[in-house]
Amino acid sequence: MPRITISVVVLALEIGALTACDRPVNPLGPGLISSTPAATFSAQLRPQSLPLVPLLGFGCPSAFPFETTFDVVIGSATTDLFFRTVTLQPFDGFGHPGPLVAFNAIDVFGAAGSPLIPAGTTRSFGLHPQFGCGLSVPQSLAAEIVLADAFGSVRHLTLNAAFAHR
Repeated sequence: MPRITISVVVLALEIGALTACDRPVNPLGPGLISSTPAATFSAQLRPQSLPLVPLLGFGCPSAFPFETTFDVVIGSATTDLFFRTVTLQPFDGFGHPGPLVAFNAIDVFGAAGSPLIPAGTTRSFGLHPQFGCGLSVPQSLAAEIVLADAFGSVRHLTLNAAFAHR
């Protein structure tokens, strides 16, 4: 009986030793491990109360298409960041989502512009989205901002703002 007990203990130790060496797959590839601390930054939409401008001349069954203008302001980064995308979604008073509008770096900066937000600086990006027909009049807007650092680590942030109705 003692041999069986010793064999079980040895087997358990071998299994433990083998699984302790398992490492997660590095998404950056072999030898490319990011030791950079998570980039911290601040972001806001300006103005916080967004203008809601109807687009006339469209035959929508319920809510009219509209446009708005605002800035996305990003600052206080502890490392260089790069703008990737911003996705905008309006919501009505009941929380039902309206049509999505997405912008990538080329949409925002053009082919020759730079998506770089240098460390320790603040940068503002002007947006002028147009939204199609909806089910009801939008009351708020959610903006999901996606940034990346130089090592490829991606940061997501969602900001919300209310629409100013005239």
